[in-house]
Amino acid sequence: MTLDGIERAIIHAITCTWHHPVLGGVFRVLQSDAVAIPLFLLATSLVARRDGHRAARTVLTGAAAFGVGMLIATLLWATIPRERPPHAYERWLRSESELATCASHPEAFPVRDRVSTRRSFPSRHGITVGAFVTALVLASWRLGLLAIPYGLLVAVGRVYVGRHWPTDVLAGIVIGTTLSLVAWRLAPRFLTWPPPWPGRRRKPAQPA
Repeated sequence: MTLDGIERAIIHAITCTWHHPVLGGVFRVLQSDAVAIPLFLLATSLVARRDGHRAARTVLTGAAAFGVGMLIATLLWATIPRERPPHAYERWLRSESELATCASHPEAFPVRDRVSTRRSFPSRHGITVGAFVTALVLASWRLGLLAIPYGLLVAVGRVYVGRHWPTDVLAGIVIGTTLSLVAWRLAPRFLTWPPPWPGRRRKPAQPA
């Protein structure tokens, strides 16, 4: 089976096996910035209660990884002309009655969201998940245990609502995760900026 065939099979399994009238709305809410940003800030505030420096490192790591990741994504969008999944199918299922028959129509695409005309590879949400979830995992394994399932729901949701191919999301996660690991190592250098002058030492306090 070709990669295209594998991806179509994954899309069919996710979008049709889990079909429910309200599930698309649930995934869209979980993917929204109005939910993701407050959750990340809440998580970092919990880190800050124990270690403010570690919380700052977490925020800087996530933000830097996301920022660089979006620059990389912009270059890839400009060079890889991959269309969104619906455009690869000749037939779309739109109405609720049609979507209910999704399992018996592997040749058709279930449309549950606005069909985008933008480039598909890689997924911005995948980069976001990789960047910020990895930052939270590095900051606190306990928070990571909560962040990872949320990130997986966002990733699966992008496929479920028809916005991305599975490899779009996977590539985004790999990019975001890799950049977050690098940013976590580099962040302490920027949190102590500016560095002390070479050879300069604080003079010991003179006795009164």
